[in-house]
Formats: sequence, structure tokens, C-alpha cells
Amino acid sequence: MSLIASVTLKHFTVIASDGLAVRVENGVLVPICEQTHKYWTVGNGDIAIGSTGSVLMSVLISKFSTKLAEQHQNDPGLFSILEKAVPDELQRLSKLFPTDADAEYIDGTKSTNLGGINLLMVGYDAAQQRIRCINWDDDCKEICCQGKDPGLKPHENDSGTILTLGYCKMSSFLEVFDQSCVLDGPLAVANEMKNAVRKVAEAFPKLIGGDIRSHIIMLPEIREIYEADIKENETNEIRIATTHQCDICELKTRTIFLNGEYFGSKNQG
Repeated sequence: MSLIASVTLKHFTVIASDGLAVRVENGVLVPICEQTHKYWTVGNGDIAIGSTGSVLMSVLISKFSTKLAEQHQNDPGLFSILEKAVPDELQRLSKLFPTDADAEYIDGTKSTNLGGINLLMVGYDAAQQRIRCINWDDDCKEICCQGKDPGLKPHENDSGTILTLGYCKMSSFLEVFDQSCVLDGPLAVANEMKNAVRKVAEAFPKLIGGDIRSHIIMLPEIREIYEADIKENETNEIRIATTHQCDICELKTRTIFLNGEYFGSKNQG
């Protein structure tokens, strides 16, 4: 399974994930990789896209979005281009590989679906000159999606939103994530998010685990302030990714106010 988490504020956003990939054999989960990249970056690192669920679809949508970003690398409207094209491509792929969403395993006495996909995009929208966070869900139960046609539905998340995708429920993540870290800046948030993912993995070792990574995206004027610290953090992340390679890698529930900024949370499972 997977866990991807994002924290989005007015001046920066952070995405973090585990690295465990599994497959189903005779109804049982079997680990196949601990260094899977659950998210990838485009646009010189200013946009991050993450997905959970189907490994095959994640690989395909990663290749598609990376190629598209390269074709529009100097376009300030890249975020909006990806916002439209990526979910459309994902739905096209879903029709080509429908059986990929049917993998089931036995969780206790209940049969649980492992396939499908959840999609998240966070980053700096150069055209709008702001940090944005969007996720798509094909099984949203919230009022905002009631009565809408089937298919992936976009959700634009406000500044101050915590979002989780994958197996972990929002409540499990919030129990181990110290939200006060936002007062200490983006690097502190990244470190705390990785610690929280690590603690959640200890509770669900069959579904979450492996290498834990994070990526920070900031407004250009804010990045200058943290440039040295962020470069060191990014170097460490790249070192981990380079050291561990595998075929798969290649191929609002609670509200508080911090520092005058609304801080809510959402879970997409």
C-alpha cells in the first residue's frame, strides 16, 4: 500500500512518503520493494506529484507527467497544464488496465482492494504566483462530490491543509504529527513529517514502510532565506534515492489555528 502526506501553507508546502511497494499473491501481501518513489518532481522541483495504489499506474503517470513537464519547462502555466492533463491521462490508463484495480488481499476476515490510485499535486504555480495543493479522488463521500458524475474529482485544498493519501487514516497521522512544527519553518515540517510517517509505519508494517522521503517547495522569495539548509536536505534525499534503486522506482477533520493561519486536515484513502 502506501502513505503520502502533504502539509500546505501560504509560503511553502512539504510532501513526504514511505517507500514500500507490495503485491498480492494468493490473497496475501508480499513486499517487493522498499525504495519505491511514491512522488516525483517536475518543473525544476517546483511541483511534486504523488500517487498511491496501483504501482503500474504510478509508473505510467510518472513518465507521462515528466515528459509533459519537459515539453513545457519554460511555461509559467505548467501547473495548470498538469492539472488538466494528468487526471485525464490517468483515467485513460484506467480503461487500458482495468484489472489492475482488482487485486485483493485478506485483511483479517475482510477482503480489501489494493488497486486503483489516488493522485496528489502540490507546488508553486508560477502563473498564479502562489502555493497550491490539489488531489483527485474517484470515491469521494464528501458533500462537495455528491451528485457528480463518476470519475476522478479535483479538490483544491486551502492553505493550512494537511492531506494524507493511502492506507493511513488522517487520525492516525495526526496522532503522531506535531503540528506546532510549522512555527519552525519548512525544514522542521519536513523532518517532523518523516518522523510521523515512520511512526505510522511501525503501526502498519505490512502496508507502510521502507525508505521515507520528503520534498520542500517554497515561494521563490522564501526559498532564498532557507537556501543552504534546503540544499543540504535535498542532497541527502538524492543520496538515499541514488543508493537504493529498483525496477519499480524507475519504471478537513480537525481544525486549529497556528501563527494566524487556518490549519485543517483531510484524508483520502
